[in-house]
Amino acid sequence: NVASLAAFQPGPLMSNYFASKAYVLSLSEGLRHELAPYGVKVSVLCPGPVATPFFRNSLLRSEPLARHKLLANPEEVALLAMRGLEKNRAIIIPGWRNRLIPLLLRLAPRALVRHITAKTIRPLLPRQQHRADADGSLVFTSWVALAADGVTIRHASPLWAAPPLGVGLFELAAAAT
Repeated sequence: NVASLAAFQPGPLMSNYFASKAYVLSLSEGLRHELAPYGVKVSVLCPGPVATPFFRNSLLRSEPLARHKLLANPEEVALLAMRGLEKNRAIIIPGWRNRLIPLLLRLAPRALVRHITAKTIRPLLPRQQHRADADGSLVFTSWVALAADGVTIRHASPLWAAPPLGVGLFELAAAAT
């Protein structure tokens, strides 16, 4: 299975994404234990940011990560994943820096982890589109993203709640092609 380093921490501003990756990690570990008596091996890959179309497809900005050389090469991640599978690793985390992150997260206070995660995510967020209510006051911030399957995802949240991919009101509509 494929999760992410996001699986090991809360994800303010991208809550659904981080929670879904935590689910994949937990599910994979549970299945590994349940299926071991039957000879079935389950591993989960938890890479950090990888240079893939993910950022473009979700309208996230990858430039801040690329500038600091934090985007992994997809071919290298695939090679390290295969090596982890050959060694029958339960959790495969490519890169020594990435392997440190879950350890450090366990030691840090959760409030600090949330704060640092939000500060790290904020520069990656797409530009906001604002809507006004009937009297002209600014009420909602929204994002529009085109998912890989051609579905347009519209996210609207109160101005004080920021997350694209977080909890909010979603409207799904077929993308015009």
